[in-house]
Amino acid sequence: MSNGPESQGLGKGPRHQIVPRVLVFAHGVEQESVLLLQGAPDKKIWPGLYNGIGGHIERGEDPLSAAQREFEEETGIALKLEAFRLAALINIDMGPADPGIMLFTFVAETAEQETASSEEGVPEWHRVDRLGELPLVEDLPWLIPTVVDKTPRGSVRFIRYSYGADGALKIEETPQSFA
Repeated sequence: MSNGPESQGLGKGPRHQIVPRVLVFAHGVEQESVLLLQGAPDKKIWPGLYNGIGGHIERGEDPLSAAQREFEEETGIALKLEAFRLAALINIDMGPADPGIMLFTFVAETAEQETASSEEGVPEWHRVDRLGELPLVEDLPWLIPTVVDKTPRGSVRFIRYSYGADGALKIEETPQSFA
């Protein structure tokens, strides 16, 4: 019996396929601010909107090293792997005909305040209590306080996003998160 790729059953039947991505929310040591990326005006998705730092997991990467790489590429801040903690796994269901997204969501702590822009956008520090004043990606008003403030170190939340027939985002969280 082979344990190779062919034994995994991919591409056979109506299995849910996913694209793996990472998302990082960094906060300052005092935890009063969070680092967000304002998407470049010509960015393919969410131009001009504020989001966490992140992107695709490259072939050969694990989610943690992808989070570290994306964070440095988009902010200019190099953090050690120990600065990151997994806070949530978000399964984004895009519908029955499309692959979904598995979003490995991390929180990172840094004392570094100076950032550098990239082609993806401009990283900026913002006070958590003033996030409502920003043009945010639609899930962030719920997601930032949930993963940054309400997820204890060592715990992981399990969340599912889906879209209704009207295109409205629906967020469901498994009642028990694991520590």
